[in-house]
This record gives sequence, structure tokens and C-alpha cells, in this order.
Amino acid sequence: MRDDEKIERSEAAWCLDFVTKSGGTVNNDSTEIFLSETETAESIKIKSEIAPEGERIAGVHITSGGSAPNMPPAEYLKLCKQLSDRPGVKVVITDNELSDGFVIPEGVIQINRGKTLRESIVNFSVLDLLVSSSTGTMHIAAALKVETLSLFCPLPACRPSLWGPVGNRAEFILPSENYCATRCPGDPKKCDFSGRLRGRDF
Repeated sequence: MRDDEKIERSEAAWCLDFVTKSGGTVNNDSTEIFLSETETAESIKIKSEIAPEGERIAGVHITSGGSAPNMPPAEYLKLCKQLSDRPGVKVVITDNELSDGFVIPEGVIQINRGKTLRESIVNFSVLDLLVSSSTGTMHIAAALKVETLSLFCPLPACRPSLWGPVGNRAEFILPSENYCATRCPGDPKKCDFSGRLRGRDF
């Protein structure tokens, strides 16, 4: 275990130490993405189109690019159905691309398909909640002050206190310590939380 893994600080805080040691000033380590006036207007328009009656918009990001532990896509489909059945909630999928043969549930739209990064950021800004694994998408949402619910590995090098989002309201779902002791594949990127975390757990 690295020394920095023994201390409950975010990776952002560790990186900002370089700023302070170079003579700079850091007021806080919150992340933030700023939208232009045009983008803000577009965000309002998109939100009204997705949720014309003021429904809360829940984004579900299914893929992780192999960068973090993640549930199988089929479990995210169950989650989409579960959320869609709740009154006052609209569900969108935020992935740019999905694997061939992936069938999006009726009433759920894929808002970032074919979009540039900046266009996707505007789309993320309309969300009230993003459900995802611990990937860059989670950090984009956090920087837009969108609430996040994220799957995480509890191992020291992967834990939420180190790699969790900074500056938003964030909640985490982790498997039990006993699960990791008996089922861990050794490489967190290969973990699919098999037998422990499923769409219904959300």
C-alpha cells in the first residue's frame, strides 16, 4: 500500500498539493465545469424536452471502458426499467456508444449518441442524478453539480475517498468486505460484482 493510500484524502487534494508547494493558493478542491450562456440556454431547452412536466431526470451510464469494476450491461437494463417505473422520473442512457445487440428499453433515450464531448457535457448538465461505475463520466457529472450514485471497489487504491467525485452530493455502492475477500479477481478492472451487486440493489 502506498503512503497516500493510508490517508483519507481525494486524488484531487493530493494533486493540488503541488499548487500550494509551488506558492499557489487553493481555497477548495471542488471540481467545476462552466457552461457558456449559449450552452446554458441549450441545457434548459433539452431538459424541458426530456421532462416536460418537471420530472427528475436520472442518467444511467452503462460502460466503463474497462477502467473500473462494473456490473454487466444486463443489470443496468434492469435498473433502467426499475427507475422508469417510478412516477415522476425520466431515464436516459448517457453512453456515446453501446455494444451491438444492446436493446434500449422503451421510453429510455440515449442522449449522447454521436455527440462531441462538449455536447455531451451540456446533456449531462440536465441530469438530476447519474448512476455509473467509478469512471470519468462520474467526475463530469460531479463538476456540473449533478448528484451521483456510483459503484466502487473498496480496495485501498480504488476506494471512494481517493477516487470519488469532489464537490457534489455523492453516494456510493460497494460490495461487502467478505465478498472481496472471497470473490476478488485480483484486478479490480475485471470485477463485475458477480453474485453481489445487481440492478435491483440501487
